[in-house]
Amino acid sequence: MSDIPTKLEGAKIYIQKLPVTFEFAHQLFGIVENNRNHILPWLDWALPEMTAKAEDEYNFALFADEDWAAGKRFEFAIFKQGTKELLGGICLIRYGNKRDKKGEIGYWLKKEATGNGYMQEAISLIEKFAYDLGYERLVIRNDVDNIPSKRVAEKSGYTFEGIERHGHYDRKNDKFVDINVFSKLRDEI
Repeated sequence: MSDIPTKLEGAKIYIQKLPVTFEFAHQLFGIVENNRNHILPWLDWALPEMTAKAEDEYNFALFADEDWAAGKRFEFAIFKQGTKELLGGICLIRYGNKRDKKGEIGYWLKKEATGNGYMQEAISLIEKFAYDLGYERLVIRNDVDNIPSKRVAEKSGYTFEGIERHGHYDRKNDKFVDINVFSKLRDEI
């Protein structure tokens, strides 16, 4: 999928296809390592046994690159505009087959980057990316206790559809958790 843009520019941030380099893997791992307590209540991939070293991030980038080529998942790193400061990540995951035209947005930021509007801008960029690819429906799902993520979805204009009971298995706490489901349609952008 070489005709798909790999970098999208915003006013405060830009998002770029996840680089498949050891240098980037070390940079990303450092941020995850320093932000585990911030990320872990919500995202299992930050568990030490899942992301134990920079090589784990490199292997994930390889996997993401394969999914990008297949049009199944589009992983982006979020950088502060005018710099190479890595702030977090955002992805678009296609649901079903290409005819379904729907996907899910997942995201995270390092702690010191929160509260600056970066994620709303990243969501806006990835929405345009998705709708340009022909997507009709986008979904954001988050733990019902993840109030900051819920606010991001609401501020980004997503409609709360309901709660998916026991929609995710939380590996860290060895229990099922309920998930908020938000959506936005192409004509609501």
